[in-house]
Amino acid sequence: MAGAVEEGGKVAESFIEALKREPISLALVVMNVALLLMFFYVAQKSSETRAHEVQLIYDNEKRTAELLARCVDPGTLREILDQFRTHDNRSEIPLPPPRPPEAENPG
Repeated sequence: MAGAVEEGGKVAESFIEALKREPISLALVVMNVALLLMFFYVAQKSSETRAHEVQLIYDNEKRTAELLARCVDPGTLREILDQFRTHDNRSEIPLPPPRPPEAENPG
């Protein structure tokens, strides 16, 4: 085991010596690490923002659904549902008569 530690130390020492001889390599290593950290930070913030936006969308849709639920008269809704339940075929459901076309205004 001592041989592996010594070899690891030699590799680390030669790596440090190479970085001392060529400072541009050290700058590149530092810039790559900084770039990776920046990517991680941006991804983390994007994820938080997206989660917040999705929650806002769900809240808005829930509020809209609650408002629409209060707009429908339960008696009318019950009649419509009863019509669908009593007829096996939708084509048998009586449709309201078509509205006459509105008179076109020539002027």
